[in-house]
Amino acid sequence: MQILEKTKDLRAPVESYYKSLKFTPSQFRTVGGLRFLDSLLRKLNEMLKSKSDLGFLMKPLFDDLERELSSITSILEKELSSLSSIFRDVAKVHHEHEILKDFQRRTINLAYEAEVSIDYILAQYNVFWHIFCSLPTILKEIKQINAEVSEIWSADVALKPHYVVEPCKHLPNQHSNPVRKMTIARKVYNKDMIVSRFNVQAWCIISQSYNLRELLQDIFSQVTGSKDNGDKEDILSDKLRKSLMGKRYLIVLDDMWDCMAWDDLCLCFPDGGNRSRVVVTTRLEKVGEHVKYYTDLNFLPFLTPDESCKLLQKKVFQKEDLPPELQDVSLAVAEKCKGLPLVIIFVAGIIKRNKMEASWWHEVKDALFEYLDHESGEYSLSTMQLSYDNLPDYLKPCLLYMGMFPEDARIPVSKLISLWIAEGFVQNIESGRLKEEISEDYLMDLISSNVVMVSRRRYNGKVKYCQVHDVVLHFCLEKSRQENFMLAVKGNHIQFQPSEWKGNRVSLSFSKELSKFTSLASKKRKPFQQHLRSLITTNRTNSEWNPFRQVSEVRLLKVLDLSSFSVRALSSATLKPLIHPKYLSVEAEKFHFHPEPHLPHLETLIVSSYNQSPLLAASFWKMKRLRHVEIYYAELDLEFDKQGIFEESSKLENLRILRGVKYQADRVNVLLRRCPNLHELQISFKANNFFACISLKLESLTQLRLSFDSVLLSGLHLPSNLNKLVLFKMPIENVMSFIVRLPCLEYLQLRELPTYLTLNRVWYLEDIKFLKLKYLKLVRLGISRWEASEDSFPQLETLVIKTCSELKEIPLSFADVATLKQIKLMYCKRSLKDSAEKIKKEVEENEGCDHINLITI
Repeated sequence: MQILEKTKDLRAPVESYYKSLKFTPSQFRTVGGLRFLDSLLRKLNEMLKSKSDLGFLMKPLFDDLERELSSITSILEKELSSLSSIFRDVAKVHHEHEILKDFQRRTINLAYEAEVSIDYILAQYNVFWHIFCSLPTILKEIKQINAEVSEIWSADVALKPHYVVEPCKHLPNQHSNPVRKMTIARKVYNKDMIVSRFNVQAWCIISQSYNLRELLQDIFSQVTGSKDNGDKEDILSDKLRKSLMGKRYLIVLDDMWDCMAWDDLCLCFPDGGNRSRVVVTTRLEKVGEHVKYYTDLNFLPFLTPDESCKLLQKKVFQKEDLPPELQDVSLAVAEKCKGLPLVIIFVAGIIKRNKMEASWWHEVKDALFEYLDHESGEYSLSTMQLSYDNLPDYLKPCLLYMGMFPEDARIPVSKLISLWIAEGFVQNIESGRLKEEISEDYLMDLISSNVVMVSRRRYNGKVKYCQVHDVVLHFCLEKSRQENFMLAVKGNHIQFQPSEWKGNRVSLSFSKELSKFTSLASKKRKPFQQHLRSLITTNRTNSEWNPFRQVSEVRLLKVLDLSSFSVRALSSATLKPLIHPKYLSVEAEKFHFHPEPHLPHLETLIVSSYNQSPLLAASFWKMKRLRHVEIYYAELDLEFDKQGIFEESSKLENLRILRGVKYQADRVNVLLRRCPNLHELQISFKANNFFACISLKLESLTQLRLSFDSVLLSGLHLPSNLNKLVLFKMPIENVMSFIVRLPCLEYLQLRELPTYLTLNRVWYLEDIKFLKLKYLKLVRLGISRWEASEDSFPQLETLVIKTCSELKEIPLSFADVATLKQIKLMYCKRSLKDSAEKIKKEVEENEGCDHINLITI
């Protein structure tokens, strides 16, 4: 007791010492804007509602430390709420005010600093420093900003209305390329046959902050050949409309950025039924859809490799012939430009300097963007900058995050969405909508804005893989460097020095090449920077470097993807010092799940462990925030729950995706009760009894991937909302009666084992109908004949058959399936391919067109 009384006297000098220190806020990035403030405010609210776990050694001596943090948190939440409200009011009335904009940037910087300090405290790292020094300093600055902003806003000092473009999507013309749209429009506009068809023509460029009167004046002067007399907008609009009446006119409104511009101008163009035309070019999908009410949209596709090559050759050699020895390399360079005319024009300007030297062509191809001169490089960046500036604030970090992936990477959308959510880019501000659904909307907005490309789609049209053009990637990397948003590190692992990586997000890309600028002398690898929030590895490596122990000391980590490192053994206990991770992806020959609960904020867990089946201990069920889990061959430990009785607190209410687990077929109901909101389940069933009746009647389930090990089904009950089903290791005759009852099934994949192959085995569908099935894939089916009617698959679009070695032909009735678009055959009999060609030919003869794409491998 005496020791405790004496040590209590330490509080005053400790507090005094830390308060005497000076804290200077660093320049954190402002990407994300007010959406980040929303995220932080939610976090502060959660903290105020729950007790912080400050269970460090000295807590008995500083028993009011938690109260101190709560007080600071409460005041911080109040001040930031007030500022957020004012900044949103400013945005609503479209006020431009440099002082307020600067205050907003400073506020967001300080908000990032506050989050870092709070996370350090929660991670029990430098607690005194952050409670007594950094947080009070941050709070003091925020209070000062709030006082000044409130005074300016209430006094309405120097606030002048200024119209700004509403952040919109870009028109999905497959180019954010104003040059090409304008070039095509100009060619049409200036053609003799076009000029001769119209009485009057006018071409007007619509700027982002356009002046309506100046636009009307410009069009009026081109139509009439005279200037107006300084009339007001409504009078000038009426004069223009009257001047066009009775005439056949062609008006081009080039590069329109806002729907209001069309609404302001369209009434000036009378429809006299004389085939007059108004052409609108735009990058913005919102504008295109708005104008679509009056006409159809025309989309500009990417140039094909052949078209790209012709344009490149034309720009480089003008009217000269291309030397034969440059044919192959010119095509390779053109393909590198990926169909973007603007990039082709820039590259042509570089190549022209030494156009006859094949080595120069190869050098440009290998380092396409490193050789852009200052003028063209800046123009390329300014074009991309314009698109970036017109994105909503909440999409900007999502776009810059593409820089975390290597050049030309095909990015799995499911992974990208999980990372966006873990990083805090996606806020669930719409009640009733999942973050995953909002993330998909974000992605589609970026695709529509033409800054992200679709690499591959799923059977239902949704994007499975995406990628970004090299121009966009280089922009993301440069912008990220300016904003201190992320850092991309590439090189040989033996030269890596984590202590030199200043960014709070780091992407590692491994190569075998050694940098000529880095010494190969053996250095002791220094630890990671403590401010690191995200660490991602993007390609495989055989490195012996095991970073896990070093990483476990980085207390602020939220995203950790070390799946490029395959280690022999890994325990989740290695990462126990970390409490903030939301995304974790690792690979280990053996993975051990520690029995004590930790990683309380984890949302995505991906473990690749192929040499041993990990056991998911009871602690797994304590990770309440899990949304996405992939642990292949993992066995669920529910032995303590054999009676099917469990605490409600053991439910994973947020879990939406569970892949790779193994479980007993007769006890799957226990699993479903623990995961009541699953959307996707991939599971392998073990059987205690040879015959099993499996019930998966969970209505939230829409995707199932089932594998049966030594199980014979006596029953299979599936949810009625199921739209995707994959079945492994089960004879099709045993499951067909269960599948046909599914009214929403759109995707069906059937895979048998080679042992099911028997002579003259026939698959009779008879009266079985899959009314909504769009995609059917058959793999290793042991059948030799297949009988189906035209009514068996009335909505089928794609048929895939792989390694069905005995199947002789596809039923000819498939020729009568009007929706069929593709047949893909892999490693099958020649007779099966002949039957597919017969179906294709019959469709051509009956319908007079070829709409079936036949692929054979």
